Amino acid sequence: MKPHATALPHTSPQKRRATLLLVEDHQSVRDLLQENIRDRLGLRVVVAGDVDEALTSAERHHPDLAIVDIGLPGPNGIELVRRLRRVDPSVRILIYSSMQNVQVARGVMQAGTQGFVEKSEPLSVLRQAITAVLAGKIWFSPGFNALMREALVNPGPDPHLSHLTPREREVLLLVAQSHSSKEVATKLGISVKTAENHRTNLMRKLGIHDTAALVRFTYRHNLLDPRLG
Repeated sequence: MKPHATALPHTSPQKRRATLLLVEDHQSVRDLLQENIRDRLGLRVVVAGDVDEALTSAERHHPDLAIVDIGLPGPNGIELVRRLRRVDPSVRILIYSSMQNVQVARGVMQAGTQGFVEKSEPLSVLRQAITAVLAGKIWFSPGFNALMREALVNPGPDPHLSHLTPREREVLLLVAQSHSSKEVATKLGISVKTAENHRTNLMRKLGIHDTAALVRFTYRHNLLDPRLG
């Protein structure tokens, strides 16, 4: 009698786990979130505590999703989002922050994020948002949705202003008041090289190429603050 062949069970290739980049400067919060997301959602989680670490991790791991806190040391989270987009335009972004105001809403919209979750919300809400954004959807907390509507109705004096970090705004006002880089450095307690770097960056973001145009910009938008004189 001819032996009969036994069919082997069909095996499908294992589905790749999505990689999530978690950018949070408080280690206790970072550790808690990493464990919760990894255990509850089964995702691969890599962490970073500041902008430089985040960009290095993005280049190395090519995450599917980045969770970004706005209040990071140095360049803020909105600036990080812009830099992450340059590293990998396909990465999806979810902001996780306690900072909520119209200016933040403008920055979040202009940076092209896919969601915003308030830190005061339960972790279950964050997990729902992660699942939705990874599935190609968007997720904004109800309170933040209201801020975005307000930002759309009142877009502000110039959308480029939201691209500036708080330090760049300080440098902008001082330079517009004819302070040299050395004077700016002294007033802000930073090095001359750092002051010059801030000046270069803010002029690039505003699309301004000389000090005279910078002065006109500050007057046009009523930005000059006599307390910085």
